[in-house]
Amino acid sequence: MRSGPVRNLSYYRSLEYSCILQRKAGGFVVLIPELSLCAEDETVEKALESLEMKKDEYFTRMVDNGLQSFIIEPRAFATLWRRTLLGPFNRAFFVKLVVVAVLLICLLGIGAAVAKRYLNPTRVVSRAFQIIDGLNEAPEETKERVRKRLHDTAVKLKPFVRELKVMFDEDEPQPVQEKTRK
Repeated sequence: MRSGPVRNLSYYRSLEYSCILQRKAGGFVVLIPELSLCAEDETVEKALESLEMKKDEYFTRMVDNGLQSFIIEPRAFATLWRRTLLGPFNRAFFVKLVVVAVLLICLLGIGAAVAKRYLNPTRVVSRAFQIIDGLNEAPEETKERVRKRLHDTAVKLKPFVRELKVMFDEDEPQPVQEKTRK
């Protein structure tokens, strides 16, 4: 059972519902969506007056028949605010937007972690030195296989020679001058 004010005819007449006004050829239409009531007339004032009469008839009929529990009361302020401010958007849109944002943040975080781990120049150079150290202690056939892998790696690193050169220079890095072809 509901607690709060007694829900009689005067209670329902005192409630304030939001109205939607639309211009129509030859007049205006006013409606209360919660009650599914509408009225139309040539002027806004007459349309509102007609709507008030229909609303009063509706409440009288519902209360007289003991159907107060089926009367939809005006929405709370937060609901109205959300409906009017975010009218063109629906809840599904915002849920999808949040999911996409979370996925994007996760992907950026994973991408940064992968880049830090595998694209770290210090790690690449350290691995190269490990290969060279292992090469000195390996049998001859292993040395040849490692040399080939090292050669392949050097070929892949060739586009990054300028950046690597700066890492190995002990003095201030000198600008690299490109050779001009004749």
